[in-house]
Amino acid sequence: MSKAKKADRNVLIYRSVIAVLIVIFIVIFVYGLNKVLAMEGTLPPITNEEGLTSAPVTADDGVNFLKRVYALAQESKPKATREDTFSVDGDSIDTGENERLKKMFAFVSGGFEKKLEDSFEDIETDFGESFPDGITLPDFSQADVIPQTYYLCENCGMTSDEAKDKCDECGIETPYTESSRNIKCRYIYYSCRSCGERSDIQKPECEVCGCVYPYNEKYADEYEVTLKLDSESVPEYFSPVGKERIKEILADEIKDRFEIRDIDITYNDVHVYYKVRRMTDELTYLELFRNMTVTAQLEFAPHYNTGETSVTFNITEKNKQSFTWPGIELSSHEMSVEPKATDNLLATLTCTDPTEPVVTWTSSDESVLTVDEEGYIKAGKEAGFATVTASFEFNGKEYSDSCKVNVRYSVESMKLNKRKANLSPGDTLTLKAMPQPSKASVKTVKWYSEDPEIARVDENGTVTAVSKGKTSVYALSDDGYYKSSCEVNVK
Repeated sequence: MSKAKKADRNVLIYRSVIAVLIVIFIVIFVYGLNKVLAMEGTLPPITNEEGLTSAPVTADDGVNFLKRVYALAQESKPKATREDTFSVDGDSIDTGENERLKKMFAFVSGGFEKKLEDSFEDIETDFGESFPDGITLPDFSQADVIPQTYYLCENCGMTSDEAKDKCDECGIETPYTESSRNIKCRYIYYSCRSCGERSDIQKPECEVCGCVYPYNEKYADEYEVTLKLDSESVPEYFSPVGKERIKEILADEIKDRFEIRDIDITYNDVHVYYKVRRMTDELTYLELFRNMTVTAQLEFAPHYNTGETSVTFNITEKNKQSFTWPGIELSSHEMSVEPKATDNLLATLTCTDPTEPVVTWTSSDESVLTVDEEGYIKAGKEAGFATVTASFEFNGKEYSDSCKVNVRYSVESMKLNKRKANLSPGDTLTLKAMPQPSKASVKTVKWYSEDPEIARVDENGTVTAVSKGKTSVYALSDDGYYKSSCEVNVK
């Protein structure tokens, strides 16, 4: 064979190999793309359960709700603690132009804070004990509640306690709008349906993981309620820290340099903040927050012989009451297992001695699954549903928690019989959703159209073209929430 022919043959082989590799690459790419499109992701449904008591929306609601849940706590006698904390705002110290005096007061403020806190003993009760005098509900009424000022971004709905010229969330350079409300109740938040990233506002897509679907609205486990009180009409609620106590402790802290001639206190901000479990109305936290401005008229000690001066500073006082309720919580409240598979649940107890109570485990249907004394689950041969319950007795009362278990062959992917469709207004097309594998226990789906004004879809997957445009019709599997779409072009 001549060298020329041999060279031509090598070139031909080389080109053939390249062509085959290109074809293989294209096939793999297309297959992979279709696979990705067929498994566009999981979209967990919004399952927000309303609380035992509706969220308070007025000042009357907030006050009455707090009184009711506090009465429940007094009757049920959970474990309770009380702690008083005080902090001096160093930036608020004002001594006029006397910088040396300002530095001196900044130096002694730490000791002043500690002496204030040490003057109040922490209180703790055990389960079943009545609350002592130090753990009590502040004596205020709806008439003491005043509006709270806040600031709102009109573009994205972000709120702030301070006025802003630019929104930190959406970046719009428009000043926040000043607004007011009689009560602040937080329990609604938004989360990315893919990675779970949380936000106070609903976002159209996730900047963290890149998910292109809007955040889901979620309900937190607790209501967080804030009531702002009229500082002029509010009595000394939680602790008797007032003019005389502050004067006494401050005088002791600066006695080597000054004598206090007079002292004045102005309350700037007084509010009550509390947290309640939505599903049980159990009070878990109660705090009285007070911010006050102290102005002290001082006279230098005789050996200084420099006359009089004054100092002004802000103190924040927090009286914090925490409540721990006996109970049991499982590591999961919904789970799925394959037939014949095993899994386990963990139970966490909150009581005086969590190792002493005996936890009893039961299955609502032992033909579907069984559970042993340590929470290990063994699924049967057939698909089905059962509820696993863990319970224990404490102080004469039974506490329990449950987990719904679905024994099934899981959906692992889903595809539609069509990825694209061209229709004219009035045309119909029936799409078929095919969850995989074929032995999956739950094959039902729900159908959605991203723009029903272009094309709508019914519960059977029948698409009806409405008007010109492009939209996406997709199915969402009831098991696993896998999504698969068909691009509909209405010409």
